[in-house]
Amino acid sequence: MDPATFKSRFVAAHGNIPEWADFDPSEFVIFELDALLQVPLPAADAKFLSEIGLPASAAPMLDFYAWSADEVASMRVTYGIPGDFFPIGQTNSGDQICVGGPRGAVLYFEHDVAPPPSVFINSSLLLFAESLCVYQQLFVERRHAEVAEALRRIDPPAMLPGAMWYADSQIPPADNSR
Repeated sequence: MDPATFKSRFVAAHGNIPEWADFDPSEFVIFELDALLQVPLPAADAKFLSEIGLPASAAPMLDFYAWSADEVASMRVTYGIPGDFFPIGQTNSGDQICVGGPRGAVLYFEHDVAPPPSVFINSSLLLFAESLCVYQQLFVERRHAEVAEALRRIDPPAMLPGAMWYADSQIPPADNSR
């Protein structure tokens, strides 16, 4: 994934969005560099998040937010987020999506269990960005059967049992033909 092309690829993956839809794939969240520097993130990840950012929303039901340093500190206490992870968003269940750890992995921490167990998403922020683009594109093109193999090619650990992408790719799409 070339960070410079992430936003254009993500937007293009959505095709033509009807005017009535309450969704703008070009709406991106830019993170404050000062807040990011409170965690030992790889420099490329801090640059990516503070210059390019992440979409405000993305399938499968993920929302991204640029919380202030004070909000991040409060979230660490409330949700038990480890100090070497930085929260970047939430799942539709309210679980905290984070980047960090020794290798800059992306995972989410379940919000309703203490201490919060983590669920692996991707091995790195750039592999997460690539996965988001491919996931959006294949679903818009209704190529649901290809999702699991495409994500496996991007980041094999993301498709191991227990990982978010593995779980999400096992759910067949709804039949809207009726």
